[in-house]
Amino acid sequence: MLETSYYNFDILIERSIDIERFRARVVDSPVGTASVEFDPPISDLELENYILRMGQTRQGKRLPFESGELRAIRQCGESLFDAVFSGDVYTCYAMSWELAREQGRGLRIRLHINVPEFHDYPWELLYNSKTNQFLALSNDTPIVRFFELPFPEQPLFVETPIKILVMISSPEGFPPLNVDEEWKRLESAFAPLIQRGLVMLERLKRPTLGELQKALRRDQFHIFHFIGHGKFVVHKQDGVLLMEEELNGRGRPVSGQYLSI
Repeated sequence: MLETSYYNFDILIERSIDIERFRARVVDSPVGTASVEFDPPISDLELENYILRMGQTRQGKRLPFESGELRAIRQCGESLFDAVFSGDVYTCYAMSWELAREQGRGLRIRLHINVPEFHDYPWELLYNSKTNQFLALSNDTPIVRFFELPFPEQPLFVETPIKILVMISSPEGFPPLNVDEEWKRLESAFAPLIQRGLVMLERLKRPTLGELQKALRRDQFHIFHFIGHGKFVVHKQDGVLLMEEELNGRGRPVSGQYLSI
């Protein structure tokens, strides 16, 4: 099978001169550049409501497109897409996609997000209602969050199996997660790679900082995969994950800086 080659479609998302608004700029694409200003696509409350609805367990037998879960995912992705991919930016995107299609190539969407509070947004859900398509579900339009680094990228060589340490945290007093279902989904997604000996999954028995530290002292892992609640604290310019307290199972916020050491 031939490997798909891609054009890059780079979008920089930043604050506008009007600090209440934002700007999306196409800084690189097969057909040139473009920009558009937009208002915040979703509020914090709307984002929380979307997340709650996305995580609801479907009752009874309903078709996928009738489920509240899928409607929430689609609405959230559509709000994000319509905010950023509008006006000249959408025209630039459509022309770039058409050019890539004509040449048998894909269009890689690379998001450069320079607005800290937007890092929490699920940009991977971008949904184009004009084509009824989630961009990330097509091999032709993968989505990448692109981070600027002050040093050149170095190739990473890893011996298989890839070891993934998983924490699923659902502390008391916060919207509950179906932790067993989340684990089953993860196992199902990685099943082909696990069967080939390419990936190993290990789940922490208790989603606490202490258990995480014990696991990291006991073994080396390539990836730490966290499922739970988190947010970006703007005034501290730092991300926070909500783990569980050792004794009472209540929420314990752990900052990214603390976690990194």
